Amino acid sequence: FPVGNYLASGEWIFGANCVGQNLYLGNYQGNEGGGFEPPAFLRANPGFEEKDFRREASRRVGYALTTKQSSDYWAKEAAKEIRTAPGHFIGLLFKKFRLMWHYIEIPDNANFYFKQQFIPLLRLPLVQFGLLAPLALMGLFFSIPYWRKYLYLYLVSGLYIASLLLTFILGRYRIALVPWFAVFAALGLVEAWKALRAKKWKGLVWPLAILMLSALV
Repeated sequence: FPVGNYLASGEWIFGANCVGQNLYLGNYQGNEGGGFEPPAFLRANPGFEEKDFRREASRRVGYALTTKQSSDYWAKEAAKEIRTAPGHFIGLLFKKFRLMWHYIEIPDNANFYFKQQFIPLLRLPLVQFGLLAPLALMGLFFSIPYWRKYLYLYLVSGLYIASLLLTFILGRYRIALVPWFAVFAALGLVEAWKALRAKKWKGLVWPLAILMLSALV
C-alpha cells in the first residue's frame, strides 16, 4: 500500500487513500439507508470519485489539497457529522447492521445480478450470502463454549464488520467475510446434527431461533 500510494500520489499514505472519504460517505446526514449514497458533488464512478472529493475539499478550504490532505479533511468532516447528529449516526448503524446480513447483494460498479446474465456458473443454486450469514450466526452461538479456540476468528471477522459499519455496506465489501463465515456455518451445521442425533432438543432452541430470525432479515 505505502509504495503504491507513493507512486500514484507522491505521498506516503499507509493504507487506502480513501479512508476519510469512505467514513464521510457512510456517516454524513445525506446517507439515509446505510449503503452507497453519494452527495451531490460526487460522480458515482471510480474514475472520478477521488478527484471529486479532492476538488470539493479544496473548494471548501480555499486552497488545493493533496490526496492525503483530502482524505484527512473528509475524516474530520465525518467526525463532525457524527457529533452534530448522533441520533442519525446510531440509526444508520442499525440499518447498516441489518444490511450486513441481508440476502441482497447490494451493487455498485460490481453487480452480481448483472454478471449472472453472462456467467452461467453464477446462476447455479450455490450457497449465497443470504444463507451463509444465518448459518454463521448459528455456528457463532455453538462456538461460545469453545471461545478460546475461535478467538482469532472472532477478532478478525469482528474488526472487519466494525470497519463496514463505520463506512457503508456493499455486496462486494462483504466478500472478505465469506471464509470466516464459512467456518462458523460449518460448525453450526455439524453441532446441530450432533444435537439432533443425541436428541438434545433444548440445546437446539436458541441456535435455531437465531437461524430463523436472521433468515428473516
